[in-house]
Amino acid sequence: MRITDGIRYLRSIKTVAEAALRFDRAARVAATGKRVELPSDGPAAYASMLAHSERLKRLDVRAEVLGRTTSDLEIAEGSLASATDVVAHVREIAVQMANGTLNAADRTGAAAEVRSLRATLSGLANSKGQNGYLFGGTRVDTAPFDTNAAYQGNLDALRVEVADGVTESVSLSGADAFTASGVNGRDAFVVLDALTLALGANDLTGIRDSLDAIDGVLGQLSNVRADAGAKIDRLRAAQAFATDTTVLVAKGRAAAVEADPIQAFSELTRAKTAYEQSLEVTKKLLALSSLGQ
Repeated sequence: MRITDGIRYLRSIKTVAEAALRFDRAARVAATGKRVELPSDGPAAYASMLAHSERLKRLDVRAEVLGRTTSDLEIAEGSLASATDVVAHVREIAVQMANGTLNAADRTGAAAEVRSLRATLSGLANSKGQNGYLFGGTRVDTAPFDTNAAYQGNLDALRVEVADGVTESVSLSGADAFTASGVNGRDAFVVLDALTLALGANDLTGIRDSLDAIDGVLGQLSNVRADAGAKIDRLRAAQAFATDTTVLVAKGRAAAVEADPIQAFSELTRAKTAYEQSLEVTKKLLALSSLGQ
């Protein structure tokens, strides 16, 4: 083989190698539908892919947290609705027992019913969701009310991210709902205990006086329930925004890494042809070299 033939042969081998790499990449792109998987596929596009992927992970985490938190708030709102029904029933009993035509035995029976309703109210005040207790502030691992109905929670607010750098309070105050912590607040359990005592003592004045206190409890339950509804609406809006953002980011990631199917298969065809042609050229060079020896 002459020197000139040797140079041609080496160039041909290089061309075959380059064509093989092109063919391999084109085959991979056509098979996976992705034009960028490695840094060597395009540094800028690869960096864009990583950035979009990281953002999608954050959005997935946010969506999961928002979903759990919204579910807990819905449970809390339901518990407050049930608590309102319980206290409203207590009020009905108080109104009925304030009737002077009833006797002590009637009121003793009513006292037992109010005592039972108090236990139901205590259970509702200690409601739990996926993230823990619902009415104890940030103390989600501890029942907000002990066996004596003393508040064990705190006034700190749980917060979740609803947008980049933006957080929202998602706590509902058990203190505001069930205790006398707020302005003109009423302790629901103290009010029910006072009514139970008045009923047991056949104390008409005490029974009648309990109505204003019961109305106060109903009012504060209504206020906290309204707060729950407003927070649920805001979280649902944040979920919708996160979903829309996820779609946009996913499209951006696709634009950075995904190949156009038609272009991918066209490139595969061209790369295959180039590879086959380079092999043929190399074979011919080898044949000529053999004849010349």
